[in-house]
Amino acid sequence: MTSDGLSPIAFRRLLARSLMVPSALLSFVTLVFLGQIMYLLSAVQWVGHTDQVISKANTLLKLLVDGETGMRGYLIAGEPVFLEPYEVEENSVGPTFQGLMELVSDNPPQVERLQALRTDHARWQVHARSMIDLRRQGGDYQTPVRNGEGKRRMDAMRGQIADFIQVEEELRDARTRTSRQATWVVVGVSLGLTLLLGGVLAYFTRRQLLMVSASYLKALSEVQAQAESLRKSAHRLETLHEIDRAILAAESTPEMARSALRRMEHIVPAGEALVVVFDIAGGPAR
Repeated sequence: MTSDGLSPIAFRRLLARSLMVPSALLSFVTLVFLGQIMYLLSAVQWVGHTDQVISKANTLLKLLVDGETGMRGYLIAGEPVFLEPYEVEENSVGPTFQGLMELVSDNPPQVERLQALRTDHARWQVHARSMIDLRRQGGDYQTPVRNGEGKRRMDAMRGQIADFIQVEEELRDARTRTSRQATWVVVGVSLGLTLLLGGVLAYFTRRQLLMVSASYLKALSEVQAQAESLRKSAHRLETLHEIDRAILAAESTPEMARSALRRMEHIVPAGEALVVVFDIAGGPAR
């Protein structure tokens, strides 16, 4: 093969590029897809996290309301059975506060709201225990009830929880929008990368195939030319052998010349030919 064609080493390099470039592009696109999926999952997880915080805050609110309801029921009826919701609240509110603190540990303002709420709740518990003790001992518990001190404390805590939940709902709305935007971004980027990758691979594959095809055609042409050259050489050689045999079989000089010239026409096409006979003794040529 000529220097213009592909050598075996160059062909192997071309084949290696044909395999490596698409593999590299596919690996890059796969990494991009994985990054987008991780980003989308993160956005969705934050939405779920916010829903969990809101659910926990509502559970805390229910515990506080049940505790107040149980205390009021006992103060009115004096029956210990009415204290069951209060006792449940007293035993469960601590772990609920702690779980909610852990959920919002990444949000310092929300942590501060919970700490303030927990402090106010501890004060409310002191007030509730004093009211229950007064009811049990037959003391004057009605005056504090009429003053509405316990109600004011509970209303304040309800307001704090409402503010806490409102902040989380706003965060959930923002994170939901982010999740939707991330979904559209993932879809758009995926579609764009797919089209781009398809175009690049099509161009690269076509270019490589054209190079291989051109090299193959050139090599084929060279092989055919070499074959034709060998065929002509073989034909000339055979003709020369025939001339040799005709010369050896000729009985006279004119016959020998005619036999040689008839066969020589196949090697050197010509309209006319002549033979010059030299006299080795020094006579004139004819």
